[in-house]
Amino acid sequence: GVFIDARGVILTLAGPFGGVTAAVISTACATAYRLWLGGAGAPIGCMTILVATGVGVAFAHFVPLHRGAYTLRQLILLAALGSLHGFSVLFVLVFIPVPGLVGSLLPLCLLNSLGIVVLGSFLSAEGRRRHATRRLEKEAATDALTGLPNRRAFDAAGTVLVQEAQVTGRSVALLMI
Repeated sequence: GVFIDARGVILTLAGPFGGVTAAVISTACATAYRLWLGGAGAPIGCMTILVATGVGVAFAHFVPLHRGAYTLRQLILLAALGSLHGFSVLFVLVFIPVPGLVGSLLPLCLLNSLGIVVLGSFLSAEGRRRHATRRLEKEAATDALTGLPNRRAFDAAGTVLVQEAQVTGRSVALLMI
């Protein structure tokens, strides 16, 4: 009934990259699955799930994204904190003597840390790309001199307005000065 795996990677990254809602959903799914598996280690397994998610949500709250991403230094910090949930497995030893459990903690922590840094780096790269895309879209629709919406933004807004008017049957008017 004692399972050691790398699900802590996903649970730890859910908060910083998906937000509180993603963290709650992933925690609920992982907890439900762990309870369904059962065994003597189920309560402690659920506790480690909560710890991993709590670390991720706390990290997201206290460490802000920079341009849609985390730096490598921030990801290493998250990896160090995120791998701590593995040590909560030691509570199993209070209730169940599991041979080899202590020896598996170092590889588990290293695996979780590596997973958090690698997957976090991919997610950060995607965050940087999305941030740059949003910035470029805003620049493309804004006049550089005045900061006002330009013709491109007018065309997009006008198209949406005309489509909504056609669907609802309302009239549309344009006043140009």
